[in-house]
Amino acid sequence: VKLKPSDKPLFLSEFGGYSMRVDDHSFNLDKAYGYKTLESSEALSAALERLYLDEVLPEIKKNALCATVLTQVSDVEDEINGLMTYDRKVIKMDVPRIAAANRKVIESMSK
Repeated sequence: VKLKPSDKPLFLSEFGGYSMRVDDHSFNLDKAYGYKTLESSEALSAALERLYLDEVLPEIKKNALCATVLTQVSDVEDEINGLMTYDRKVIKMDVPRIAAANRKVIESMSK
């Protein structure tokens, strides 16, 4: 994440994009798109947690980041970088772990 300080509100409109295919819950088994590919829920959760805590959180403190949007809620066709699968039947990450990281981000923005 590379942001520049500004007098205007700073909003990270898209970040994440980490992909993980879940067999039998993907739209396309031949194509896939994402910024980083992970092989398990544990690896995805660890990568997302590091992203929140090691990259996003410091930007809040350093550049007064005031909002973020994680890409994306669910997989869509060839993009397998959602938090849920295409059919929305599988949540791909450890929810309590990511929720805790997200709470730290929210708390930091509230200060």
